[in-house]
Amino acid sequence: MALQRTILLGLVALIVLAPLPFGSVETWSRSCLAGACLGLGLLWVIGRRRSGLPPLPWKDPVLLAGALFMTVGVAQSIPVPRPVLQSLSPRAVDIRDRYEAPAEPRSIAQQGRPRPFAGSRPISLDPWATRRAILWFMALLLVVLITIDLAAQDFSRRALVAGLVLSGGFQAIYGLVEYVTSRQQIFGYAKRFYTDVATGTFINRNHFAGYLAMTMPLAIALASGFAVRLRGGGRPDRETDPVMTSGRDLYLASALLMLALTMATALAASQSRMGILSAFLSIMAASLFIIWRSRQMAYAIASLLLAGGTVMVLLQGQVGRAIVERFAVLNDSMQSIVGRGKIWSETIALGKEFPWLGIGWGAYPAVIPAFRDGGLGSSYDHAHNDYLELFAEAGWLGCAVALAGVVLILLPIVRKPAARPDYGLLGFGVAAGVVAIGLHSLTDFNLAIPANALTFSVLVGLLIAWRRIPAPALAPQRTGYRPVIEWRTSSAVVILGIAALSALAPALPYARRPPASPAIDDDGARDPELSEQRLGLLLDGGNPERLLRAGASVGRHAQADMQALIELNPQGPFSNITMDYIEQRLQTAGELVSQSIRQLPTSAPGHLVLADLSVSRCALASLVAQTELDCMAPAVAELTAAVEVNPMSAMTHGKAAKLYLAAWPMLKEEARSRAGDVIRVALSSPRRDSDLLDAAVRRGFQP
Repeated sequence: MALQRTILLGLVALIVLAPLPFGSVETWSRSCLAGACLGLGLLWVIGRRRSGLPPLPWKDPVLLAGALFMTVGVAQSIPVPRPVLQSLSPRAVDIRDRYEAPAEPRSIAQQGRPRPFAGSRPISLDPWATRRAILWFMALLLVVLITIDLAAQDFSRRALVAGLVLSGGFQAIYGLVEYVTSRQQIFGYAKRFYTDVATGTFINRNHFAGYLAMTMPLAIALASGFAVRLRGGGRPDRETDPVMTSGRDLYLASALLMLALTMATALAASQSRMGILSAFLSIMAASLFIIWRSRQMAYAIASLLLAGGTVMVLLQGQVGRAIVERFAVLNDSMQSIVGRGKIWSETIALGKEFPWLGIGWGAYPAVIPAFRDGGLGSSYDHAHNDYLELFAEAGWLGCAVALAGVVLILLPIVRKPAARPDYGLLGFGVAAGVVAIGLHSLTDFNLAIPANALTFSVLVGLLIAWRRIPAPALAPQRTGYRPVIEWRTSSAVVILGIAALSALAPALPYARRPPASPAIDDDGARDPELSEQRLGLLLDGGNPERLLRAGASVGRHAQADMQALIELNPQGPFSNITMDYIEQRLQTAGELVSQSIRQLPTSAPGHLVLADLSVSRCALASLVAQTELDCMAPAVAELTAAVEVNPMSAMTHGKAAKLYLAAWPMLKEEARSRAGDVIRVALSSPRRDSDLLDAAVRRGFQP
């Protein structure tokens, strides 16, 4: 029981804390949340085994469906030989052939792209992100299973629902206070976006609205439940004073209804069109269904009171007019150059390029920039439609497996239409919350926000537990020999322990920025900042961003050494030992960046850093070799790749233009023509900086 209480308190704490750090969207908060969920799963497995149960409910449809869907992500992350990858995802082979860096950094004499890769590669174009997505899905699956177990007890179920309602109420009150006072901060962070609406502790108003849409129906259901009990004269199962019981029920019903009204007002203040619409439709659908099935009017009356009170509040201010205006421009915003209509069409086009197995779980933010064809200077990381993003990342096969898993879960529930009577009206509130986020996901990416995904998982667990009638079971017979360490339990514990540590790895800090004049370490061959990255590179292996930062750190050291050398002795000659040392540092940096690009071939920052290192190696060669070599060919190839994989990024064009201008004297005529196109695009961006403008004017370019 102590272990069960620990798991319950841990899950309630996660429910309350997850939305606070911007919805847990930062790398460290998402990693900590995933590790905490997996840690609770580890305790849950141990608790089940200590109770005489199997470590996992092997026959539970939820576990079977989750494991079935997880195989899609695992299959995407396993390297396969080139012929197999060619048959499964020919477009992935084309992208890797065109943009993947070779295993060894090219020398000055090597040039040209494409260069077909050799060996095995995974189907996913971002295998590290796919592995992170698998761990996150495993964590959420465990949350669903834990919630199903906890919801079997009345106290645990009430604690989970109370955590959800109180968290939603805090978000509503905090968002309204910030909105009314025009302070518009999230704790100590001054908001830069959505400063004219309520967002709670979320950055995006739609994710704030999605969270309220999931939790507000629970408050209505609890208020309705207390009202039903009040009408029935209190709880008959307790020997208490009926007058005191009725008074307490009246107070709780009124308080919860006021809290629901506050949440509805905050939802309206977010001005999220689909958030408001999905919440309204789900609550009204639940009211009609309750009236049809049980003839109870309490939920419908509470919903009508809530709607009427919200309208009265809105009529007193500018929020109602702003909501009407936002719905009036709905069509224009859908058809704008970066509107949802354009995003959806580009996502569908991406999915058609990888129809069967997709681009890999979690790979959408890294791959979609290469397939955009409009909206220069704009960017987005998600499809603003969770279902389309699933199609792009998992393909038709993944969608079919997901649908089969949903059917596997729903089939036993449909066959047994009865529900647990001890839930009362709470089950309908849970269902309304699930329906609300399902509707909202048609136009946004709420399930990509960790806090909302965790809340959704808890609601799914509560919903499944509501529809399952617990069957009486005898205590397990503990006879015969029982080993101290049972292999299934040990395997589950080891797997979950490794998964929890792996989930926490991205939260490890990156290396610090190197000083302006870094000191050479003792052995003269190893970068001091790289040594600080060893633990992160070991536990978080394959993280392209960590590899890129490590390589860029080493490269900055070498470039600073080369600059200091030239400033001290501008006329030369230079020591061969010194030049070999700098060359070795640049080569080490190039190897790390090449590893990053092999992990993520569509990384524009990776190609830019590799181009910068190639320019440095070219400049280094010019200090010792008087012969004219086309040493800029590798750099030009990387700059071309950077622009191609992110054609709508003004930042990518700006950085590529700066490198082109810096290396202008070493460029051939053909490369200068290509560079001119990039420079003109960069100069056309309103975000160009003064350094780029000055360098372009010196080379004869006019904005």
